[in-house]
Amino acid sequence: MASPAALAAFFSEADTHVEIIEQSLIALEKDGANKEVVNELFRAAHSLKGNAGLVGLTEIHVIATDMESILSDIRETGSAVGQQVKDKLFDDLDRIKGLVEKARGGSGGAPSARKDGPRAAMADQDDEHHDEEHHEGVREGGGAEEHHKKPAGGRCSYLTFMLGREEYGFVITSVREIILRRHITHVPNTKDFVAGIMNLRGMVIPVVDAKRKLGFTGAGNKAENIIILENEGMVTGVLVDSVKDIVTFEENMMVPAETALGALKGDFIERIGKADKHSILLINTGRFCDMKDRYY
Repeated sequence: MASPAALAAFFSEADTHVEIIEQSLIALEKDGANKEVVNELFRAAHSLKGNAGLVGLTEIHVIATDMESILSDIRETGSAVGQQVKDKLFDDLDRIKGLVEKARGGSGGAPSARKDGPRAAMADQDDEHHDEEHHEGVREGGGAEEHHKKPAGGRCSYLTFMLGREEYGFVITSVREIILRRHITHVPNTKDFVAGIMNLRGMVIPVVDAKRKLGFTGAGNKAENIIILENEGMVTGVLVDSVKDIVTFEENMMVPAETALGALKGDFIERIGKADKHSILLINTGRFCDMKDRYY
């Protein structure tokens, strides 16, 4: 289970995500074909899913994953959201609210999202745009030695993410937070893989474009998430297309990158994880975010 500090941060962020989901569902009842609202719902469910997984709240993680899958299908087809799907999303929201309160130590009950109360009043308000600065993830990072320490029994957990069609992973102990993409300030004369700098709650940190650093060519940047990594006290943001899941590999489910890829492994791919019907490229965080690597 995550530390009390990490859980406290999760609850604060979960309240923001739940509020966004609630208000977006109200807006969706007015206009089931509003793509912007669907996208906002997807981002909130996506962030809630990732953060719940990071702090070990698996029930919330599972429900948010279900919401994300439904919304992903809607985004891909471009179809309007029917009443049955809206009801399902409202029910999922109620369950998440109850589980959040239960995890806080409450009774686990949650007011219905469809009954009289604050939500009914909000239904008459105009849609609001929510600043993506509040869509942040939660994770307490470990030091560099912890990043590469082999866990007891040979098991190792990774936060996986998508770059184009391929799935990659950072060892979970290096992950400090997951946030939605926000404003990044370009800095002149930096290396081509540096997207710029960003303000993370008063701390200015560099942001690396994962695609560029890994040598992707001709690929447009559709990054939706920034993974905040910590290595030897250095905090770095990494732009990725989307965060996917947390996957735990047994030792026999991983092979050295040299064995599978030879010289093609590059500087950063350390191992290949054998997941269900596909492979995940596992990145050495210490090399990827080496504090000796100059960004300019």
